[in-house]
Amino acid sequence: MQEVNNNPRNKTRSYSSTHILSRLKPFNRGTESPHRSQPEQEGVNSLKGAEFGPKPLLTKREREVFELLVQDKTTRDIAQELFISEKTVRNHISNTMQKLGVKGRSQAVIELIRLGELEI
Repeated sequence: MQEVNNNPRNKTRSYSSTHILSRLKPFNRGTESPHRSQPEQEGVNSLKGAEFGPKPLLTKREREVFELLVQDKTTRDIAQELFISEKTVRNHISNTMQKLGVKGRSQAVIELIRLGELEI
């Protein structure tokens, strides 16, 4: 004898792959969110890029480090002035070099000037 399960929670639905993909496409484009109602989502979409510009390339601290570097300060001088360790200064420099895809401090400074991120 087969047991019949009438509990609606245990019933599964069968959908075609085309149907599933069509339901996911808006999420891939970022036009819908599964967690927001339509009016909420419209409010979020209207804010995108409206009041905020592009994300800055450097963090505030990385900028401070490079502003001091172009003033011919040493790693030790920068660390003392910013109240951070020399290792942290080197980390900020290294992170910036990695973001820029350059191999040295001098190249990083030149690239930041070229990009308008730093002034002499």
